Amino acid sequence: MNRFTRRISGAIFTIIVGLAVGWADAGADTTSHPSQPAKVSPRILGPNGYGGLQLGMTFADARAAGYVREDQPPDPPCRSYDLYRRGKRVGRVFISPDRGVEAIAPEERVRTAEGVKIGWPAERVKEVYPDLRLDLLPEFGALTVQVPGNPAARYRLGFSDHEHVSDIILHLADQPCAE
Repeated sequence: MNRFTRRISGAIFTIIVGLAVGWADAGADTTSHPSQPAKVSPRILGPNGYGGLQLGMTFADARAAGYVREDQPPDPPCRSYDLYRRGKRVGRVFISPDRGVEAIAPEERVRTAEGVKIGWPAERVKEVYPDLRLDLLPEFGALTVQVPGNPAARYRLGFSDHEHVSDIILHLADQPCAE
């Protein structure tokens, strides 16, 4: 192979590698999109639901999406069903025949859309939800607070030891189902 042939071969090789790298990167999105909303974590409860399960969703839609496995539709005022996500039982969902999903009660570790998690002390929760009535905690063991971003919903925060969050339920403010 003479010098001219080697140069041509080297140039062709460089072009082929360059094209291959360009094609491989062509589908990659390397730009930032700050105007696009971040994906919601499946472990976030609120302000409107839990993953794809939304307050107000009909029994038929919740069942079709796999959140409910039972065939029996809800009776008035509502019915409690096992809640499933990705084929695993993860809590309870309360559904009424006329208003759909009224309450979502995950039994797995979740956090609210504002960041409150299982295990948080009541005083820290009060920093996030200033209208939380800690004076009622010794009497009730659970408190409700308005869900920011959803005036029709409330969080029910359970405090099993009267000091730390033990469970979080998202429900319609006027629901009669999950008390």
